[in-house]
Amino acid sequence: MMQQPAFLTFRFVCSAGSRKSTVRACSQRCGCEVVGDSELPAKLQRREILKLAVAAAVVIGIRPEATRADEKPGLPPGAAQFQRILAAKRRWEEVAVPFRTRSDLSNDEWDATRAFIRTFYNISEDMSFLSGNMKPELKEQARGLIKDFKKLIKSLDTPLIDHDAKGFLAGHASATSLVERFFGLLEAQSDVPQDL
Repeated sequence: MMQQPAFLTFRFVCSAGSRKSTVRACSQRCGCEVVGDSELPAKLQRREILKLAVAAAVVIGIRPEATRADEKPGLPPGAAQFQRILAAKRRWEEVAVPFRTRSDLSNDEWDATRAFIRTFYNISEDMSFLSGNMKPELKEQARGLIKDFKKLIKSLDTPLIDHDAKGFLAGHASATSLVERFFGLLEAQSDVPQDL
């Protein structure tokens, strides 16, 4: 049976009481005393667990975008980006409803919309990924469209700060049009017949 390395379950404490920061510090090499985790303060144990969790996430490659609630697990590259764009587009359409139907929006609603446009801006990365495999002429159109999309979404912050619903709705319509045009480019790239 293989013995578990001491540095995974123990901390090393020097006879003078200072902790060794290196993994190689052990009782066999330097004469330090091995102290079990249970003898350490609980705060240090939690800190070590957090460090190990972060290190494990980095090693196995957990990405924050892979843990989104609206994303279906296990989608291959391309399909995952397409699904995120569709989900963001649906949410984008819902965001405009209160601006069209009500005039008494609270500050929290304005702030929540400002927060959402920052999230909506991120679909430009998914659009860039999907445009990577397009035909050259379509790829150039997509790049220009994505550039316009980013600029427009950034500019929507101003009407939201000023509580200008008409200005926001005008920008909203333009952004929706840009996303629709991007879907048109994807459709033009597709080999699937229109009849299906």
